Amino acid sequence: MMSRANAVFAAFLLAAAATGCRWTPPPGTNIETLKLAEDQYRANWDLAIKIGAAVGGIVVFAAGVWQFSKTQQNTFRLKAIELALHGESAYAAKERARFIQAFFAGTLPENFLQHVDTKTFGFGTAAKRRKEFIALVAANPNQRDQIMRDWAALFPDDVWKKGSQGHTLQWLGHMMQDEHLPLPTRRIV
Repeated sequence: MMSRANAVFAAFLLAAAATGCRWTPPPGTNIETLKLAEDQYRANWDLAIKIGAAVGGIVVFAAGVWQFSKTQQNTFRLKAIELALHGESAYAAKERARFIQAFFAGTLPENFLQHVDTKTFGFGTAAKRRKEFIALVAANPNQRDQIMRDWAALFPDDVWKKGSQGHTLQWLGHMMQDEHLPLPTRRIV
């Protein structure tokens, strides 16, 4: 969109320069005056082309600087988000976001990550437990069924989750069903 505006502006500028460069000799002028007029006409066109090229170059350079600036701002914000969300829990992520926002005051928005519900993005001990479970099963693939049964006994929330609509099956419960293993019905603790 910006390039279209630049093209329209450049065309308008060249048309205005071309209109200003036209000269019609008065009737009865001698050949010397016509040659001088033609040379002046060519010089004016050369000047108009050089001015147009310079303006076009300046516009392209300014657009490049503006685009680079926006890219750097977005890269900075993405890195700040990455650093903030690197916390172990939702609380740690929000505290890191507050620290980063205070440290870079004026650079980041005032409400940096304040309205983000970090619990919906897999923070906390559940995500860490999933990684540990995967590592444990990968290290002991022959004991997969026993690992699932033991894990379900230790972490029943990974099998069932109590919500407003009753108990819903979670990730480990689905895996146990796929393996035709019995689902635990009560908690140990």
